[in-house]
Amino acid sequence: MIATGHDSHPVIPDWPGREEFPGELLHSAEYRNPDPFKGREVLVVSASNSGSEISYELAANGAAKVWTSMRTPAPVFPREWPRGMPLNYTACLLDLLPDRIADRLTGITQRVIYGDLSDDGIPPAPIGAQTRAKQRHQGALVDAGFVEALKAGQIELVAAVQEFDGPEVGLADGSRLQPDAIIAATGYRRGLAPLVGHLGVLDESGHPVVMGAKTHVNAPRLYSTAFTERSAAACDTCGDTPGRSPGRSRATMRRAGPSPTKSQAGCGAPTMREMKLFVCYGTFSPQAHPCGNAYKALADAGHAPEVVKTYGCYRTDPLFAGRRRVKRLTGSYKVPTLVLDDGTVIDESQNIVAWAKANPAQPVGG
Repeated sequence: MIATGHDSHPVIPDWPGREEFPGELLHSAEYRNPDPFKGREVLVVSASNSGSEISYELAANGAAKVWTSMRTPAPVFPREWPRGMPLNYTACLLDLLPDRIADRLTGITQRVIYGDLSDDGIPPAPIGAQTRAKQRHQGALVDAGFVEALKAGQIELVAAVQEFDGPEVGLADGSRLQPDAIIAATGYRRGLAPLVGHLGVLDESGHPVVMGAKTHVNAPRLYSTAFTERSAAACDTCGDTPGRSPGRSRATMRRAGPSPTKSQAGCGAPTMREMKLFVCYGTFSPQAHPCGNAYKALADAGHAPEVVKTYGCYRTDPLFAGRRRVKRLTGSYKVPTLVLDDGTVIDESQNIVAWAKANPAQPVGG
């Protein structure tokens, strides 16, 4: 079984002149918090999910200037609507509809919630949310404050990045910027080509051609799962397949057959303490998100926590069993919360991160 994740290898486009840029250039996978960017002018490339969240966090936490480069407008949806109700509950129903109808409904929903965002720089998306998710494997812009900051002038939308010229960034509309730092939220590759590409089972974008219970004629016993986005705002109860950062998805390919024995698995691997990490509903990201930061710290330390996603938000927390369980453990409904195999409970992201750094997984016999 190969659990590489839906999004495995961060990709930064090979823009002409990129190597000559004297400022800081990093992928969104490397972003952790806004503190290093206080007082600096930052260009965030991409106005989709990760890019919009990072842009908002930078604007709200002391960046001198935030530009967000948008090539293709994405569908826009809030995390909750009405307030306190996660929108991805109803998004699960989209999978029951033909894609063209789901696209139409999501477009109407965006218009009802936000009105026309064209004057703010976000025209209607040329590709519907459902089609975008299923065919392009791209999510919507899940608004966590981005639209409000955009309207308030805290974020400036600019055209697509075209080239670099020393400290300047040339945009598709001919304008030029001189940012101190650039954060490229420009996506990932699946990372399957070196593993199974020679079998002819992948399409041009690196996704498996055949998924689920079916197998490809070139590899009759090779199965793949979770490499597609099911709905415009995938949710836990409908086969959530998150795909924005390494470690978030459980996309796997496996060949049918017996599991390896302990001796076949080898020795010297890190011991895996059993632990459960309670996180929020829906997808969570290692960028700009407390639950994702906790998970990333544990993974970096060699741990493999069982992720327990808990629905709930604001006043709805007591309605959901997962949040009630967290409340019994910590006295609060808040997540993330880590429960170790000896019953130790660690709450709050910064405490979990600190524990992970101080307690890396130890080699067998170490």
